[in-house]
Amino acid sequence: MDEVLAVGDLAFQEKCLNRIRELQKKGVTIVFVTHNPKQVEELCNSAVWLDKGEVRFTGPANEAARAYAAFLGRVTG
Repeated sequence: MDEVLAVGDLAFQEKCLNRIRELQKKGVTIVFVTHNPKQVEELCNSAVWLDKGEVRFTGPANEAARAYAAFLGRVTG
Protein backbone atom coordinates (compact mmCIF):
# COMPACT_ATOMS: atom_id res chain seq x y z
CA MET A 1 0.00 0.00 0.00
CA ASP A 2 2.81 2.40 0.83
CA GLU A 3 4.34 2.00 -2.63
CA VAL A 4 0.94 2.41 -4.30
CA LEU A 5 0.44 5.72 -2.51
CA ALA A 6 3.97 6.84 -3.34
CA VAL A 7 3.87 6.24 -7.09
CA GLY A 8 0.24 6.98 -7.99
CA ASP A 9 -0.89 10.37 -9.23
CA LEU A 10 -2.91 12.59 -6.90
CA ALA A 11 -6.30 11.33 -8.14
CA PHE A 12 -5.25 7.70 -7.69
CA GLN A 13 -3.86 8.40 -4.22
CA GLU A 14 -7.15 10.02 -3.18
CA LYS A 15 -9.08 7.05 -4.54
CA CYS A 16 -6.91 4.68 -2.49
CA LEU A 17 -7.18 6.78 0.66
CA ASN A 18 -10.95 6.98 0.31
CA ARG A 19 -11.14 3.20 -0.03
CA ILE A 20 -9.00 2.76 3.10
CA ARG A 21 -11.33 5.08 5.01
CA GLU A 22 -14.39 3.15 3.77
CA LEU A 23 -12.88 -0.10 5.00
CA GLN A 24 -12.01 1.48 8.36
CA LYS A 25 -15.62 2.64 8.82
CA LYS A 26 -16.70 -0.99 8.28
CA GLY A 27 -14.31 -2.13 11.01
CA VAL A 28 -11.98 -3.98 8.65
CA THR A 29 -8.48 -4.59 9.99
CA ILE A 30 -5.84 -3.17 7.66
CA VAL A 31 -2.13 -3.91 7.89
CA PHE A 32 -0.34 -0.84 6.55
CA VAL A 33 3.44 -1.05 6.19
CA THR A 34 5.29 2.22 5.62
CA HIS A 35 8.28 4.35 6.55
CA ASN A 36 6.12 7.49 6.46
CA PRO A 37 5.24 8.64 10.01
CA LYS A 38 2.73 11.18 8.72
CA GLN A 39 0.71 8.50 6.94
CA VAL A 40 0.78 6.37 10.10
CA GLU A 41 -0.73 9.26 12.04
CA GLU A 42 -3.33 9.93 9.35
CA LEU A 43 -4.43 6.36 8.63
CA CYS A 44 -3.80 4.24 11.71
CA ASN A 45 -5.22 3.91 15.20
CA SER A 46 -2.38 1.82 16.56
CA ALA A 47 1.08 0.95 15.28
CA VAL A 48 4.04 -1.32 15.79
CA TRP A 49 7.48 0.05 14.97
CA LEU A 50 9.98 -2.62 14.01
CA ASP A 51 13.72 -2.02 13.79
CA LYS A 52 15.79 -4.87 12.36
CA GLY A 53 13.07 -7.33 13.36
CA GLU A 54 12.81 -6.07 16.94
CA VAL A 55 9.77 -4.28 18.32
CA ARG A 56 10.80 -0.76 19.28
CA PHE A 57 7.30 0.54 20.06
CA THR A 58 3.71 -0.64 20.09
CA GLY A 59 0.76 1.57 20.93
CA PRO A 60 -1.15 4.59 19.64
CA ALA A 61 -0.24 5.49 16.07
CA ASN A 62 0.53 9.12 16.83
CA GLU A 63 3.00 8.11 19.55
CA ALA A 64 4.62 5.51 17.29
CA ALA A 65 4.98 8.05 14.50
CA ARG A 66 6.57 10.59 16.85
CA ALA A 67 8.95 8.01 18.30
CA TYR A 68 10.02 6.90 14.82
CA ALA A 69 10.44 10.48 13.60
CA ALA A 70 12.51 11.32 16.69
CA PHE A 71 14.64 8.25 16.03
CA LEU A 72 15.27 9.62 12.52
CA GLY A 73 16.02 13.07 13.95
CA ARG A 74 12.88 14.65 12.49
CA VAL A 75 10.14 16.65 14.13
CA THR A 76 6.45 15.94 13.53
CA GLY A 77 3.47 18.18 14.15
